[in-house]
Amino acid sequence: MHGNSIVTILVLGIVSGFAHAAQSEGTAEKQLPLARFDAVEHDFGPIWSGQVVRHVFEWTNAGNADLLIAGVDLPPACRLAGNFRSKLAPGESGEFPVILETRALAGPFAQSLTVATNDAVSPATTLTLRGTARPPIVIDPPALAFGRIQSTQARTVTASVFNQTDEPVAIALADSGGSQFGFDLVETEPGTSYQLRVTARPPFFSGVIETTVVLKTTSPFQPELKVHVDGLVPPRLELLPPAIFLGDLRKKGGPGDDGYEQVVVFANNGQDDVRIKAARPDDDAVRGDLTTILEGRSYRLVVRIPPNYVAAEGSTIVLDTDDAQYPLLRLPIRNDTRDEHAHAGAAAEAQDAEVILGMVGQVVPAFELTTAEGVPVTRADCARGITVLNFFAPADYHNFEQLRRTEPLRQKFAPRGVRWIHVHERHPTTDVTQEHMLRIMEKNGVNGELCFDLGNQVARSFNLMMYPTMVILNQSGVIEAVNEGNAEDLEKNVTEQLDALLDGRSLVPGPREELLKRRPVLSLVGQEAPAFSLDLRDDSKLSNASLSGASATVLNFISPDCRYCIRQAPMVRTLRNRFAGRGARFASVGMPPQEEMDDDPYREAMNQLCGSNAWARDADGAAAGAFKISTHPTLIVIDRGGVVRHVEIGAGEDVEAGVNEQIEAILGAGGKGAP
Repeated sequence: MHGNSIVTILVLGIVSGFAHAAQSEGTAEKQLPLARFDAVEHDFGPIWSGQVVRHVFEWTNAGNADLLIAGVDLPPACRLAGNFRSKLAPGESGEFPVILETRALAGPFAQSLTVATNDAVSPATTLTLRGTARPPIVIDPPALAFGRIQSTQARTVTASVFNQTDEPVAIALADSGGSQFGFDLVETEPGTSYQLRVTARPPFFSGVIETTVVLKTTSPFQPELKVHVDGLVPPRLELLPPAIFLGDLRKKGGPGDDGYEQVVVFANNGQDDVRIKAARPDDDAVRGDLTTILEGRSYRLVVRIPPNYVAAEGSTIVLDTDDAQYPLLRLPIRNDTRDEHAHAGAAAEAQDAEVILGMVGQVVPAFELTTAEGVPVTRADCARGITVLNFFAPADYHNFEQLRRTEPLRQKFAPRGVRWIHVHERHPTTDVTQEHMLRIMEKNGVNGELCFDLGNQVARSFNLMMYPTMVILNQSGVIEAVNEGNAEDLEKNVTEQLDALLDGRSLVPGPREELLKRRPVLSLVGQEAPAFSLDLRDDSKLSNASLSGASATVLNFISPDCRYCIRQAPMVRTLRNRFAGRGARFASVGMPPQEEMDDDPYREAMNQLCGSNAWARDADGAAAGAFKISTHPTLIVIDRGGVVRHVEIGAGEDVEAGVNEQIEAILGAGGKGAP
């Protein structure tokens, strides 16, 4: 069990034991128990992470009254090894056996437990187990990254896997990958070293691509290894930076002779040339000078803004292109800073996502991280006790100051079983290396586990709107509280929150009504599907009347330029390939795009997103309104009887597994879901 374990031992006669210890002054000799341990520390030395080790502390009652153990406070990694004597008569000795589980330990460690007794002089004795935990199997690097993928060719990255023990270990892949990724493991030295190769295969869709390689081993200490892999596929047409923030320009210093200047680069990451024909500010006070870096591939735009300029709401610079899908690109001009804009929750790429504050009371999204010591951190690990995930980006005073302020909180609550994990995020304008970040934390006395969120993918799955953000999870992996920023009352709020959780009190009332207000489509589960009719692009029609013709029908409400929809697309294709041959029908419903798009580019984008999957354009929003769609992507599973059996919102890692489970249940029931 991950959280604090409190073992309370009730012993008959405990009242009389304490009474003897408090006899009156008139007694000839005070009756006092005295707890004496032969040693209060034990050093295991070097051991393998994953080993279960045992140590016995010897203790004696050196007093003249019965010595009683009232309770034992254990750290997460320790448990008592069977029965022990909880009462010692004067002069008697006993054994206090402790088992240490080292799976979550890495490097030098010290695990302390506290024994409470009726010894009036020393009522609490701290016992410490020390050692150095070494991983029996090392993966170098521990995570793989493709970086930016800007071609249509397959890409391969490699990692070395080393067995550091003296015993040979067999390692094998749990699976070979899938349509997007291919895994290959080659044994380079029998039982000792292996090379892992991961290949990303086209087609690539803009956004983050990611997977996890699972390795099965014969090591009793590490039966399973996980390697996270990710890459970033940039948009086909990209503006860097994607917006001009006047607040950031002013913070850099005073204006020059021509006012403020911002350089913007247009990058064509696609295969076909795209030319920028003109740059047109919508305000004559703003100037934009366009030059060619590489014809059809890259252009440089120098934007000059007057010293006291205030941008009107919606102010932009329009770039005219010769691209059929995106003839116009818009570069917004905003008065605030990039951070202020993100803090306000107005970032365009997150406009359809449910922000982290709206996720309070929900199970934390599936995620995988690895600490700087190589210890994996997943949703399952966090569901073993109260966990604090502190997301920060080393970019400004507030992030560093919040880190320093959390350290006393960590020291206060870690002994009570609260796991404290700092999660490093990359800031758009500041790139701090992992080695530098470790030195910064050491210099400032900030401890606790540290993870590096490669590509900020975990932060995106949590829909964070600002850094720092502290997310507190209960023992069931449910988000109980969110603390954004470096607020003045941070210590007070976090203390109250953790005290309540440790006392067994939830911070979330959790009414289902609140969830249904935010996501009304969920109210349809178990109900008959609302009346709808769609004209699919393959000239067929899909409506309530045609539901009985398929063992299961999957409606996927998407938008062609929604990055979450693009991220979800490979999962839907995998599900369709798996179930289409078993009578399931898949259809996508095209919702309005986030950016204005003509009919031909819309159709091209939807065809690319859906592949061979049939789709219909819900131009008037009738279908989305009938199904109470409030965000996209939203995927709905309907059985043959026309009853909605399942709803999946978003593009989380659990989408494919959740839909797969529901369709299998429907097919197993002959096309009717379980009531």
